[in-house]
Amino acid sequence: MECANHARRMMNMPPKDTVESTDSEKRMFRATLGVSFDTVSDLWNRLDPINKISNRAKPEHLLWTLVFLKVYKTEPVHLRITGCKSRDTYRRWVNRFANAICKLEPKIIDLRNRFKAGTAKVAA
Repeated sequence: MECANHARRMMNMPPKDTVESTDSEKRMFRATLGVSFDTVSDLWNRLDPINKISNRAKPEHLLWTLVFLKVYKTEPVHLRITGCKSRDTYRRWVNRFANAICKLEPKIIDLRNRFKAGTAKVAA
């Protein structure tokens, strides 16, 4: 739920007491983050960022990284979308999380499934 509300704040939506999203929220999240909340939650758990990246890692840092990977625009655009005030902070956390995601690739991406149901399937 914490990650869902970080994303809602980032997109100027009111926080909720649930991770359940309206259809319009789901479309906005997928358009901005490129994934569903279930995938974000699964990714957060697989990354185990508090233990493997930094004890100061927060869900918003993962969200920043997903925005970076999905939107891939200029840095000022990313800072505006994410609400991060510092370029150095943004760069540091995005680099840390992007590298951690990259290390997970052999474990979670099954390219044989890339054409099934129009989306790539994550390996269990």
